[in-house]
Amino acid sequence: MVVDDNADYRDLMREILSPLGFAVLNVKDGSSCLETIDLHQPDLYFLDIRTPGMSGWTLLQALGDRGVVH
Repeated sequence: MVVDDNADYRDLMREILSPLGFAVLNVKDGSSCLETIDLHQPDLYFLDIRTPGMSGWTLLQALGDRGVVH
């Protein structure tokens, strides 16, 4: 899952990873990420540290609190 407020960066990650066989989920912020993981369980997260609202560090802590990342 790519979490970034910049659509260009999200699209770039999809362009790079999709041809390699990865299914890439893109979301614009931490809140969207937390909502999405209720439906999907990504194997890997790319987090933008400076997202508006919820920083990547705060999102990482929230993912850890949910037992999603170790």
